[in-house]
Amino acid sequence: MKYYNTKDWIGILFKVTKADVLRKLWWILLIIAAYSGFIAYLELGYWKLSDKSVIKNLPILHSLLGFAISLVLVFRTNTAYDRWWEGRKLWGALMNNSRNLALKLSVVLREDQKEEREFFRKIIPGYAQALHQHLLKERTRVMLFDENEQTKKLSRQLIRISTYPTRWPV
Repeated sequence: MKYYNTKDWIGILFKVTKADVLRKLWWILLIIAAYSGFIAYLELGYWKLSDKSVIKNLPILHSLLGFAISLVLVFRTNTAYDRWWEGRKLWGALMNNSRNLALKLSVVLREDQKEEREFFRKIIPGYAQALHQHLLKERTRVMLFDENEQTKKLSRQLIRISTYPTRWPV
């Protein structure tokens, strides 16, 4: 992450040539500037429009369109930030719930149940990773409703663990 000194804005203006966006888009900006210059030349020099011409009022139209587009962009930016913040809150809640589950399981499971403890030590963070991959639309290793050897083993372990007596009566 780059950190900028907000009080040194003049220095940032002179470093604009080092910006990634400008380096990638300089030729598009040059084409748009040449096109705009050509249209301005045609309007002012070649067509010699009168003051009563409708085309003379185009700057007003561009100002109104610019204002409308800026409102749409602000709305879209706020909506995207709201979605990001909601996802961040949900991910934080998932992390907190996973920690609470791990703490509760460490109390409920006896010390001699090492296999079950190891199972939960792997499966709790594995759920967060699988959810992350699913949300990114990546292929997950164990698909839901996929009957392979690993899912059968996990279901057998879950059934066996659920029948074990715990320290606390339920």
